[in-house]
Amino acid sequence: MRRRLSTLLLTMTAVLLAATSAIAAAGPPPRPPAGPGPDPSLATHTYTYADAPVGQPLKGFAPYLFPGDNYTAKFPGGLMWSYFALNEVMKDPSDCSAFDWSVFDRALDEAAVWGRQLAFRFYVEYPGGSGTHPGNGIPPCLAGKAALRTNGQWGTVSPDYDDPDVISAFTGFINAFADRYDHAAPAAPPTRGSASCPWAWSGSGASGTPGRTTGTPRTATRT
Repeated sequence: MRRRLSTLLLTMTAVLLAATSAIAAAGPPPRPPAGPGPDPSLATHTYTYADAPVGQPLKGFAPYLFPGDNYTAKFPGGLMWSYFALNEVMKDPSDCSAFDWSVFDRALDEAAVWGRQLAFRFYVEYPGGSGTHPGNGIPPCLAGKAALRTNGQWGTVSPDYDDPDVISAFTGFINAFADRYDHAAPAAPPTRGSASCPWAWSGSGASGTPGRTTGTPRTATRT
């Protein structure tokens, strides 16, 4: 019985290997024939560029905000996008309730100069950084308070997002941000020094899953 089973298994293995070899040798299927070209009887129309009326300003392409770039030469639209590390605003090593909003205010001003609105995200960890903002966004006021772990998947450092000090610091930031910027009426048009700001704070856990995200105030104006 054992000899018969061994012979059967060897035969099946040989058949599978032969089939696999045949498939590998065959390669990909041939490319299908090309479809018909454009109908030459159709009239050709040439259009010149013209500004479209503003519809939904929070819709369309959002180029990255690089201060000093000329956005009149970029794809037309009403949005800009930027990241900010949380420790660019929460700089004080001894006080998690102290905030320096200058980096964000400059971005609002830059977006307003180009007549665009700012979509953005505050982060705690960003693999490799954004190029203009640091990869480690952990506020220095949390040093020695929250446990840290190395995220081997992304090469970042993660705070313990369930730590009470971390939750308190993040909640304080969210409330301070909303208190400072969420004062314009939702329907107010963007003006110089004002920008519509979908906003969030986020981080990645050890598995790379997104962290908590706040709501989205529709407008933001410095007070």
